[in-house]
Amino acid sequence: MHNKPKLRPPETPRPFSPDPRVFRMKVVASLVFMVMVIAAVAVVAILPDQLAKTSGHEGRPADGAAAQVVGQPSDNTIKGQPEEDGRAKAEVLLQQALSRQAALEAEGVKVWGSRPLVTSYPQALAKLAEADSHFKADRYDLSAKAYKETIGMLEQLASSRPERIRTGVQSGLDALDRFDDKTAIREFETVLALDPANAQANQGLERARKLPRVRELVEKGQMAEKEGELEHAREIYAEAVALDEENKHTRAQLERVEQLIRTRQFERAVAEAESALERGDFGATREGLQRARQLRPEADEVRDIAGRLNSRSRQAELERIQSQASAYEQKENWHEARRAYERALKIDANAAFALKGKTRTKKLDDLNRAIARYLANPNDLQKPETLAMARKTWSTASTQGAGRRMRKKNDELGRLIDAYGKPVSVVLRSDDQTEVTLYRVARLGRFREHKLQLRPGLYTAHGIRSGFRDVKVKFQVPITGVQTTVSVICRETI
Repeated sequence: MHNKPKLRPPETPRPFSPDPRVFRMKVVASLVFMVMVIAAVAVVAILPDQLAKTSGHEGRPADGAAAQVVGQPSDNTIKGQPEEDGRAKAEVLLQQALSRQAALEAEGVKVWGSRPLVTSYPQALAKLAEADSHFKADRYDLSAKAYKETIGMLEQLASSRPERIRTGVQSGLDALDRFDDKTAIREFETVLALDPANAQANQGLERARKLPRVRELVEKGQMAEKEGELEHAREIYAEAVALDEENKHTRAQLERVEQLIRTRQFERAVAEAESALERGDFGATREGLQRARQLRPEADEVRDIAGRLNSRSRQAELERIQSQASAYEQKENWHEARRAYERALKIDANAAFALKGKTRTKKLDDLNRAIARYLANPNDLQKPETLAMARKTWSTASTQGAGRRMRKKNDELGRLIDAYGKPVSVVLRSDDQTEVTLYRVARLGRFREHKLQLRPGLYTAHGIRSGFRDVKVKFQVPITGVQTTVSVICRETI
């Protein structure tokens, strides 16, 4: 207690009125006390009756028991305080069990708790009835134990919600795969009672409601398959998949019939390629082979046909080239024949006909070119070295068994060789004042007339005279052997 301050009374007493706040506080305190008394009486007199009404036929205390509590001492009271403590403990546990039961029922446990998962709601209710039975028979220890077990079971139910959601979703999905729409709907609705916003359950429920139509489409597709209408079956299965893209069974049906269609297309393509190869239509064979390769690139049939096609087409191409080269040889077009044999060797470097043909046509082509060159430039034969080479070419060509056209050219070359090998009489005339030089022959000097023997061909004479402009005179010595006269005189003064 705090020490009170010492107060001095006033010199003259003064009257004062009481504080109204103090009066109100006294009134409130009195009311609170009365309420507490009434509440205590209610607990003793009313609570047992209410418990009996709540329990009903399941074993709650009866009205007579409540009357005993209020009006007269009961057997429990006579038996002593421990029994009263056991009853009170059981009543507390009962209230806890009822509270948990009410909360779970508000959360839909009657829907989702029926399936056993360690325990179930019907099992919890059975345990609660057992506890009520013990309570009614005044077996309070057994009742308290059973109420505790009931509370544990109810708590286990509450904690099992995530696992029930998981297993319910999985069971619903399994039912969808089995085309069991009723089970799927039941499972997903159970999950939604636990978790209304569960995306998998909402989606699964929507799928389950479509399942009868999906099943109908699958049956139609199977009927189309039996009738051999694979393309039509594929369209039906595709419609089923579009209706439920997550259904494994419908996707498997669609994939299977698509595989059957690909197999049939593959076999048809292989058969067409085989037939085309047999009749030598390599273009059609390649088309069929390409279709088969797109369907099954690694198939043995594709490799086998491709190998035979390559072999047959190479052989056919070699035969075509050989025929073409032979035609060129008959026309004595040795150059094109030689090129044809070279193309054949690019296909098969060991082709015997091409190896021999290339060697033969190369020699004839070279000879033909050389003969043609000499015939086009006959004056080159006036050079001794060129004439010797031409004579060798002529001799080689004469022994090669060339065709008629080449023999004719070679004969003409032989005549030129003979002509250019025989000197012809040439007369050069001048004025005895001009210095004359015959290129590649000799320096002739001044003369009025100079006779000499020259082989056929083109020559140039050069004339020089002091005070006059130089002159150059080109002249041709004919192969005919007729004498040629040439004048070389400087006439133009400077």
